[in-house]
Amino acid sequence: MRARLFAALNIAVIALCGAVLVNRILSQSKSPMDSSVQLAAGQRVLHVGALGLAKAPKTLVLVTSSGCHFCLESIPFYRKLSEAVAGSGTRLIAVAWEAPEKNVAFLSSHGVSVETTLSVSQSRLAVYGTPTLVLLRRDGVVIKTWEGKLSHGAESEVLSLATGKGIREQ
Repeated sequence: MRARLFAALNIAVIALCGAVLVNRILSQSKSPMDSSVQLAAGQRVLHVGALGLAKAPKTLVLVTSSGCHFCLESIPFYRKLSEAVAGSGTRLIAVAWEAPEKNVAFLSSHGVSVETTLSVSQSRLAVYGTPTLVLLRRDGVVIKTWEGKLSHGAESEVLSLATGKGIREQ
């Protein structure tokens, strides 16, 4: 009985070590395309009909989730961004994995105003992480993407590219 228990324990330890090793190998062998944004500047986004890009020269897509702590930490910037793009000729739309109504409630409860909210399946964007911003031209070409909670410099860049204005120091 003791020999069987010892053999079973050894097998379990070997299996666990094998699983850890396989996981480590797979996580190190990810290609650059495995990042949360698979869109690059200059790339054309396909299936853009739902995004309504023809409505304005530029559209800024805000990909958020109500359960994302980086999204919540970024709310002050998103509020400033929604105010800045109003009347600038750039549209601000939101895209979410959750129900669009839930995302609208999350954003509007924090004072972030977007023109429309779509689900990821409706937008068909190759974005897999939140928060993400994607600035698109009217023809569907990506101008620039930003991921995660942005630095002050990156926030200024977003505002500058989206509206032609930077962040005013407070």
